[in-house]
This record gives sequence, structure tokens and C-alpha cells, in this order.
Amino acid sequence: MTDQLPMFEGDDREGSAGKDDEGQSKDLRTVELTSREVSLLLKYGYPFPDEEQKLRASKAVEGIHRVRLGAYWIELMLGDLARSEREIRSHRLLDELDELYSVLESALNSGRGKPQR
Repeated sequence: MTDQLPMFEGDDREGSAGKDDEGQSKDLRTVELTSREVSLLLKYGYPFPDEEQKLRASKAVEGIHRVRLGAYWIELMLGDLARSEREIRSHRLLDELDELYSVLESALNSGRGKPQR
């Protein structure tokens, strides 16, 4: 099923990292998110402008957004999610953010140890 889903990469095919970012731009991951997870990531993950644009512009196919993000930027969003969680009191929201954290972490780890193309 995931082979049929289009991936949104936006205009920046290498992620937001520029050429001066020591190769971080080539370390892309495909992150699969529900619409709710996209909304939570935009609110609590504090994505940088290029990643925010990619998340906002992605279209759900069968309820799933597939977005290509650089590993470096995913790591930053993970840190921001963890920081945001310290200020939240709603157990339901914390559970949702924990699940989002797991999704991002899984996408991040999916490319570890693989040769870059």
C-alpha cells in the first residue's frame, strides 16, 4: 500500500538543510503521519519554515501524509516535542504526543546504517 502513496517533497528536494550543512541535507527520511499528527507536529514540534511548508502542503492519501524530511530536522522536532510535553497537563494529549514522538523516532531510525545515495 505504501508504494502507491505519493511523497511530498516540496521545492526543496534535499530538505531544509543547505549545502553548508555538512551533508545533512542528503539524509532524508519518509515520515508517515496522520492528519492529527501533522497538526500536533506543527503546533508542538516547532518546525523550521521549510519543514512547516512541507507539512502544510502535504496531502493525505488514504488518511496518511508522506513527507520527506531531513534527519537533522527530525531530531530538532523531537527535542521540541519533548520540551513541549513538559508543559502539558492533559494525559490524552501527552499520549498523542508520545505516539507522534515514536513515529518520528521510527522514521529517523529507519535510515540509520544505510548507505546514502
